[in-house]
Amino acid sequence: KNQADQLIYSTEKSLKEFGDKVSQSDRLAIEQATRDLKDAIKSDDLGKIKRATEALTQASYKLAEELYKKSQKSEGKSQKSEEAEPAGQAHARPGDSGRQAGGKDDKVVDAEFKVEDEK
Repeated sequence: KNQADQLIYSTEKSLKEFGDKVSQSDRLAIEQATRDLKDAIKSDDLGKIKRATEALTQASYKLAEELYKKSQKSEGKSQKSEEAEPAGQAHARPGDSGRQAGGKDDKVVDAEFKVEDEK
């Protein structure tokens, strides 16, 4: 039951945010599968809940598929723009701290030193 409730919640949230990215027929199928699962939960029939959960999972794959396609297209565009930049230009990205343009990690040496004045 908890798994089914969680699936309903996440599907409804995704549908609100990204429902316009799928066709109307896919959206209606997802909404119907969500209603069917809610009804199955009310019935307390474990077999019915499992079948309805699987149906909603299958229906929501269309939404996930569309989101994946869109993210691949946007990643492809950003990769092309990075390739178009002149060679040798390093960009700071999150997680790249301490790295050189060559991709090698800097070696950090912990040391003490003493400054002596020359006279």
